[in-house]
Amino acid sequence: MTSDNFSYILSTFLNKFLPGKRNLSTNTIFAYTCTFGRLFSFSKEVKGITEEKFSLDDLNDDFVFDFITWLKESCGASPATQKQRLAAVHAFVRFLMPRYPARMFEWQKILEVKVKCPPQSNVGYLSREAMEKLLSMPDTSTADGMRDLALLVSCMMEHFVFRRSVMRWLRVSGCQNLVLFALQEKVEKRQ
Repeated sequence: MTSDNFSYILSTFLNKFLPGKRNLSTNTIFAYTCTFGRLFSFSKEVKGITEEKFSLDDLNDDFVFDFITWLKESCGASPATQKQRLAAVHAFVRFLMPRYPARMFEWQKILEVKVKCPPQSNVGYLSREAMEKLLSMPDTSTADGMRDLALLVSCMMEHFVFRRSVMRWLRVSGCQNLVLFALQEKVEKRQ
């Protein structure tokens, strides 16, 4: 195998560079390996290039863009999956950059390929009435109900949706000890 052989370069990336220099988990390396398996499937099915014939010359921005489009249209990949596959290709290209500087412009063009994600909608907030209804649902006369309420309070505190009115409501409904416990736990975690 020569150093210009694509299979040798990819094997070095997956088997030596990722676990050794990058110290990535076996699951991440497996996901990257799956990405290149899909890339070779695309190359063979759409471009007519078998794994044995694939070379660095075949890897360009148009090829990567077509690969991501194929994942979306033919495989039904979600935007998250497309981004994950593209991240694996980008990591490989970053691995190639110092080893093949003569192709730097091509590598940079590949790194400019992006996945179009649908716009994220804003997260709505619960009204005071809805929050009070949610917090009144657990049966606080049982241990399980107190646990459920504690989880709700903890989640709300974690995500900053707590308002003074809710704190007052908890105090009035006899849950102030629960709130103090949750606050104490949160302070202890930060220390």
